[in-house]
Amino acid sequence: MSMTTAELLTTIGKEYYKINVIPFDQPIGRFYLGVLSAKQLLEIHIIRRQSEDPLFGIQRDVTSRANEIANYLITNPDATFPTSIIVAIDEMALNDCNEMVADDDNSDEKIEALRARKIDVNDYLKAVIETDFKNKPNYILVFHDDPSNLDQNDLNTPIDMYLKKTSKYASVIDGQHRIQGIKGANLTATELDDFRLPVVFSLDTTLNQQAIMFSIINGKQRQVPLSFVYNLFGKIDQRSEGKIAHSIAANLNSAPNGPWHGRIMMLGKKTINSRNESISQGTLAKEIEKLLKSSIFLSELFAKKEDGRILNIFEKYFEIIKKIWPDQWDSNTVLTKSVGVTGFLRGARVIVDCAYLTDNSNVQFYSDVIRKTKEIMDSRRLIFDNSLSSGIGVSKIVDCIKTALLVTLAEKVIPVPGKMEKLLKSQITELAALAVQAPQ
Repeated sequence: MSMTTAELLTTIGKEYYKINVIPFDQPIGRFYLGVLSAKQLLEIHIIRRQSEDPLFGIQRDVTSRANEIANYLITNPDATFPTSIIVAIDEMALNDCNEMVADDDNSDEKIEALRARKIDVNDYLKAVIETDFKNKPNYILVFHDDPSNLDQNDLNTPIDMYLKKTSKYASVIDGQHRIQGIKGANLTATELDDFRLPVVFSLDTTLNQQAIMFSIINGKQRQVPLSFVYNLFGKIDQRSEGKIAHSIAANLNSAPNGPWHGRIMMLGKKTINSRNESISQGTLAKEIEKLLKSSIFLSELFAKKEDGRILNIFEKYFEIIKKIWPDQWDSNTVLTKSVGVTGFLRGARVIVDCAYLTDNSNVQFYSDVIRKTKEIMDSRRLIFDNSLSSGIGVSKIVDCIKTALLVTLAEKVIPVPGKMEKLLKSQITELAALAVQAPQ
């Protein structure tokens, strides 16, 4: 007699912990919120530290905070950890397989094929039961109101998660000090079993994705050194706009004769005895990353992996700005701080793309537009002082650049590219109105 789904799940439960989870989506991906006992979490968790495992480690070294947490647990009968510990379940021992399963009794291959094709849940569960423990999947998700359903797309349906026992596979992304504190408190088996912890699971995550998650979660927290977070980019092996943007910022800062040499706060903090650093690497890289994603020309160069050309464009762009405003640049005015740099980088998109779309991608065209920008700023009495130190200051700079671009195109008798009209709409309307009002 064949076993029912419920009977199969009961059998599987001998080697798996069963918990209820709630799925939820965020921009980075899907997560599952559940509750584990401290005993269960200690059994399945793994902490990979950079100092101990340079190749696969993503965590920093544990600090004295773990001892403080342990002491807190020992001395406080009402100790509580209400915030979630975040773990990434390593890719399953069973990888998706697109090959047709052989008509034999190799249960490992059966699981691969069944999972890839989402075939009948009972067949899948039977294959899980039949395979060796080390090759069983680290987790299984089943909708508990409909056990025959393995589809994970419905966020409104309760889910049962089965987690393999006695294996180390739940990589800790956030919460290692709480876990180390629990270990250090030497709680009894009963206390560990009774201590419930909220846990957020990210499923089927690679090392690259785990490194990205760590940098996102911890990058905003003061206690995690930014240098440590930036070091994670070395573990994110796929090219990304963010990775290239940080590399460009680092290159701008280190170029001996470049306009930004030694002037970028690489870790977000000023170097001791340095008076020239005026902008953080994070601020600069953030705007460059946006450009790599939004600019027609720069995104094409990024796709072609022409990183040298991208760097050269930013070097020349800032060299022109420094040449046109030498005093303001050298005296660390608003021009070289967040507002000025953000304004000129946001304005760079229309310059770079118009130059590209009109076959004018050269230093002279960039220089002509920036010189015209200075003329317009002077006519509007905009100077790089505290009057521009705000978000409005950024908008004013961008507006001057866009207007200067249109004037430069008109002087060169170059039509505005159709792809740029939307971005320049308000400036085109304004210039058209001025032209109507001008005396004949």
